[in-house]
Amino acid sequence: MVAFLCFVLNIMLSIITYMNYRHIFAPPVLLNLMWGFVNLLNCLLGWNSNEIEYLILSLPPLMFTLGFLCSTNKSRANAIVNDDSTYVYSKRTTFIIMSIMIVLSAYYFYFMFSRIESYYSENLWYTLRKIVWFEDIKELGIFNYPGIPLFLLPTIFIFSLKKKTHRYIKSVLILVILIAFVWSIISTSRTQTFTLIIITLMSQIVYGFNKDNLMSFRDRRKRKRLIAFSVILILFVFIYISSQKNPDAYGETSGLYFALKSLANYTNLSSACFVEWYKGGFEFRNGSNSFRLIFAILQRLGMNVNVVNTTSGGLHIAYQGYYSNAFTVARNYVEDFGVIYMAFILLFFGWIHGKTYKKALCSEGRRRIRFSIICGFLYVPLMYQIFTDQYLNVLSQWIQYLIWVYVLTSKSLLREKKIETK
Repeated sequence: MVAFLCFVLNIMLSIITYMNYRHIFAPPVLLNLMWGFVNLLNCLLGWNSNEIEYLILSLPPLMFTLGFLCSTNKSRANAIVNDDSTYVYSKRTTFIIMSIMIVLSAYYFYFMFSRIESYYSENLWYTLRKIVWFEDIKELGIFNYPGIPLFLLPTIFIFSLKKKTHRYIKSVLILVILIAFVWSIISTSRTQTFTLIIITLMSQIVYGFNKDNLMSFRDRRKRKRLIAFSVILILFVFIYISSQKNPDAYGETSGLYFALKSLANYTNLSSACFVEWYKGGFEFRNGSNSFRLIFAILQRLGMNVNVVNTTSGGLHIAYQGYYSNAFTVARNYVEDFGVIYMAFILLFFGWIHGKTYKKALCSEGRRRIRFSIICGFLYVPLMYQIFTDQYLNVLSQWIQYLIWVYVLTSKSLLREKKIETK
């Protein structure tokens, strides 16, 4: 019954925000649809769905939505700005950027593949995973670093595309997407692969209100195809991730039934684990999760402070013995200063998302590209809310992304240019 009430709340918030922004991919609409899906699964599967503690999980989407609404104040239709500008890298700049990326990536690939023989396991995936676990990847230094700009470059090159454009832009786009995809696969990180997909896809969707962009949402046929492709791609990633969790628990490892059941269970585990964790009692960490980056810097400076791990310890839930170390976005902030603090921090995150979303729609030229990309990578922690915290927990990563966005979209590199059509 509690989960059903949360489901009804999510549907109401989805309808209200959709009526305001008229876009299914607007952050509060998408977030409430995701939480509604989780709550519906809880109603069907009965995992802690009647526990009073479950009401706490109604706060993240509610407070996020309120923060988003407070920061925009205008509907999407009134905010949109048409922009016909085209911004591209010069051939010289493109050559320099790609040369650096290829050299650094090539060494990273060599580092990983040269250790396959020493760590060989049952398949290539587990072998690469063992290399990541047991080798000190930090020794790579700068050679481990281009993963972040690699995830931003495909988006920027796509922004340069028009219906007719220079062939070298298309060729470089294919090359950079290929390198970034191989990088994410070799890193064996599901988060990296998901991040690459979401940044590239969602930033284009936000920018796609421009009628001359290839990802235009003015074209109904393109809009339907892109929405269908987005849903299928995201479902594929989630089904693959979920099928890697507890495969023996389902009694089978293939087929549509297995895929759907594993998706349902994996999506549902984090909320069930949060309720079990909250009921079991906990000690307040007094900001160790929220201010992890500050504590890490102080530790580097020689101070004796404890830095918590980005990954929480797992928990077996009472239903069929499933195990998970994901507790939704709520746990870290509840563990720091309590439920009220969690509610206000989600209100703040909603406000940040709203400001960025509005700037992406209202800005022109280079600023529109910049804020569309920032809005794109903000969708990553947004879509992870039903699983875990990807905001302050990995704040240093987002700061690096932000710096690279400003560098790669700076006036000295990304210049306005008229593309000669043939």
